[in-house]
Amino acid sequence: MQIEEHPFHPAYWFLSATHKADYLRCYLMHFYGGGYADIKHYTRENNWKECFEFLNNNPEVWVVGAKEIVGGSPIKKYNNPETVEHLICNGWFICKPKTEFT
Repeated sequence: MQIEEHPFHPAYWFLSATHKADYLRCYLMHFYGGGYADIKHYTRENNWKECFEFLNNNPEVWVVGAKEIVGGSPIKKYNNPETVEHLICNGWFICKPKTEFT
């Protein structure tokens, strides 16, 4: 999984299991793109087909995901209705690889 030209940061091995998972999520999304979802109950309405089609058909879009909720962001200035609507949560998202976003 590790790319030879882009090895994991040396401190990776000292991270907790939770932080290793966060690091791997970012690493994989940056170099490979694709979809990520927390392990939760999802219904038919959570079909990603339309999201992948939207992402693939819009070159200017780098990531698609569920909207963040008020109080969900750890950054205080984004925890209000005016700004939170511009954020995606980290519970599920789909990324294109190697973009400025990642």
